[in-house]
Amino acid sequence: MTESPNIDILTGLPTSRYYWAILDEMFANDPDDYCMLTLDIEHFSFFNKWYGRKKGDDMLNTIGSFLVAVDRVNGTHSGYMGGDNFSITFKRNAELASDLCAGIRNVISMYPAIDSSFRPFFGGYINNNKEIKPTAIEMYDYTVTAINKAMETMDSDVYWVDDVMAERMQKEIDLMPKIHMAMKNGEFTFFLQPKCFLN
Repeated sequence: MTESPNIDILTGLPTSRYYWAILDEMFANDPDDYCMLTLDIEHFSFFNKWYGRKKGDDMLNTIGSFLVAVDRVNGTHSGYMGGDNFSITFKRNAELASDLCAGIRNVISMYPAIDSSFRPFFGGYINNNKEIKPTAIEMYDYTVTAINKAMETMDSDVYWVDDVMAERMQKEIDLMPKIHMAMKNGEFTFFLQPKCFLN
């Protein structure tokens, strides 16, 4: 088989840029609502360090093979984002989303070295705005932010955001560098209000 620069050799999945290009073309020709689900394995770099890169690469290869099969059966679109990050895009289907998460958890659990230190986290984005359609890379950015939220809360390994939540999170992200710059330039003024107790 001829190697393609657009297909990752290890996982057999489209590379990130090719994945985004595929999705943007698909979105342009299909008005339906789509979901994107992205996977991140917590502390995966330590897995490579402790158990060897060969075992780590084997896990990534197995996840890739699983997603290639899922795409073939369900018509989903998966891509390899690099490191331990994978992304899957599909038309809105709550049952399929749940099955994907369960299937990936099952693949990862096959590795005996896996424990709670290497927990998979999923960030999901649901596009439900008929007027504004984000690009594939924008959707991916939303899912990465959702993963961070899942890791912060630790209540669940899956965190979904919709357009309203994604916009709010984006505003928070955009505000942070402005706050840091204002603090650096001494633009904040603090007012202390005395408290008095009158008997």
